[in-house]
Amino acid sequence: MERVIRTALADARAAGLDYPGQTNRVVRELLQARPDLTDIEAYRAIDQVRWERPA
Repeated sequence: MERVIRTALADARAAGLDYPGQTNRVVRELLQARPDLTDIEAYRAIDQVRWERPA
């Protein structure tokens, strides 16, 4: 799931989308890859990946 989020974020940034546009695109792609997630779970997963600190 993390890989899907990171790839989708990079693609959205490269497409020149703003922060909300990036988030919406990633949610759509994540829900396609993981239809078992709710919208809220998808948003939370994206936030977690976005804000986690590298080790």
